[in-house]
Amino acid sequence: MLRQHCPSRSHIDQGHMNALGFLGAHYYVGHGVEQDKMKAVRFLTVSSKLTAEDRRPHEFLARCFVYGEGGVERSPIRAVYCMKPTAEESEFSPHDKGFYAK
Repeated sequence: MLRQHCPSRSHIDQGHMNALGFLGAHYYVGHGVEQDKMKAVRFLTVSSKLTAEDRRPHEFLARCFVYGEGGVERSPIRAVYCMKPTAEESEFSPHDKGFYAK
């Protein structure tokens, strides 16, 4: 059972993107729930498709691909693609700082 500081069931049922990412991260580490990396991958995948605002789901999903956890095949390349949306949204993106020729 989730602890009180976790998102409410109604937020999760409505597909609230931050709640899904939060829940995925909790399943990944086993905080307040029994650790289940397959469930973590499901929640993190949905959450990462909904937003690039919250880096957490992208980072945890990337870890799953780096280490081949949660039923996904180990793929460092897919891990990089998981992080791409957050890099594009970041105020510190190399694209904004002129590192790449236009």
